Amino acid sequence: MEAHDAAVVFGGPMSANDKSGFISAETRWMERALLSGKPVLGICLGAQIMTRALGASVSLHPSKRVEAGFYPIWATVQGEALFPKRFHVYQWHQEGCALPDGATLLARGEDFPVQAFRHGESAYGLQFHPEMTFAVMRRWLKRGRARLRERGARSKMRHLLGHALYDRALDRWLERFLDRWLTPCHHHGGAAVGAAARRKGGSYDFDNDQQS
Repeated sequence: MEAHDAAVVFGGPMSANDKSGFISAETRWMERALLSGKPVLGICLGAQIMTRALGASVSLHPSKRVEAGFYPIWATVQGEALFPKRFHVYQWHQEGCALPDGATLLARGEDFPVQAFRHGESAYGLQFHPEMTFAVMRRWLKRGRARLRERGARSKMRHLLGHALYDRALDRWLERFLDRWLTPCHHHGGAAVGAAARRKGGSYDFDNDQQS
């Protein structure tokens, strides 16, 4: 991390429990990134790798349920500054995180309780996919259509409807979240994304973006 101000670890079809050299190396790298104190963001698999690096478990749902599509999550008391009380997010995963020791739970879900957490001042894990675009969603629906037959998955129609209903609010949330997440590295010159979010204007009114 010496040459970087922040890092984002995205998702993928792998499991954080895989014994492959790649996942093991990624987990060791995550341990070093967390020790650096710089902003680190893990999304889906990235959050699960962060969880493993912090010594907690990643596992399948006990009833073999999955999340694929848009689902509501709820802010915890500690997460109210970052999340609306109830918020729809896009999911595509079959494993979930336990909450690492010393981490703060920011948002919870129904089938997978740990949906967002913070460790330290600037490391965040998100189980969901705020970066999802319509084009990528359509690609996953085609290439990963077998996932839609698993317990808990939303139908293709509900994916498309959910995008129409919730994507704009999720985009706005992501802009403000990135701005806040990158605040610790502003003085290092690593705030390009945060500055772009600020230029899109205004304060974020969670009440107006709250979804039912």
